[in-house]
Amino acid sequence: MGSIRRPMFKSESILPSFYTLLVITILIYIVIKTITQSKIGLAFRAIGMDLDYARASGVNPARYKMVAYTLSCSFAGLLGAFYAHFIGILTPDVMGTQHTVEIIALNVIGGRGSVWGGLLAGFV
Repeated sequence: MGSIRRPMFKSESILPSFYTLLVITILIYIVIKTITQSKIGLAFRAIGMDLDYARASGVNPARYKMVAYTLSCSFAGLLGAFYAHFIGILTPDVMGTQHTVEIIALNVIGGRGSVWGGLLAGFV
């Protein structure tokens, strides 16, 4: 049985997808900004600075690393689901090594610990 492409929006324009992605981006930004300004964000910064000092301050690195991993996987899953709907089908050639390297490069260019840097690097 052949694959049937069922787009998320019944439009030839990509404008509805753009606005959907814009809303998703804004929501993710709000979540990240809220987390970085909370106690969890303080613990993330402490772990990033020095693991031993963070541990000595009462921060459980395993717990906060699990929270960070869960959040990043949730965001990646949400955006991956959007991408799957946008292109219509997912195959191994869609997300090859080249795309993975591009995503890693955007993270490096954006800067470690900077929310705006990664966002701007993605737009550029």
